[in-house]
Amino acid sequence: MYEVTENQKFELQFYPEVQRELIIISNHLKQMMGDHKAEIVISFLKGIRAEWFKENDDVIKLITSRFLRTEHIEELFKGCKTNRIFINDFERCILTSLV
Repeated sequence: MYEVTENQKFELQFYPEVQRELIIISNHLKQMMGDHKAEIVISFLKGIRAEWFKENDDVIKLITSRFLRTEHIEELFKGCKTNRIFINDFERCILTSLV
């Protein structure tokens, strides 16, 4: 779905579907207690990091229930696997969007 070139940098304004998904996820996360919420979302979308599960049960349930749509975020992660700069910028955007 998304093709990211080797030297491309992540810029949220070029991915309106991703931006919409992040806003919805953020609105849900703001109502929850716990640490590492944004990191859990990133980990889930890239591959789960189990050590945060125990202390963030509500966040885990929300993300794993598939109640929230994340297909554009997941597809963008798949499309940028070889571009570390893009991945870092994208993850930083997610972290700032969800905190």
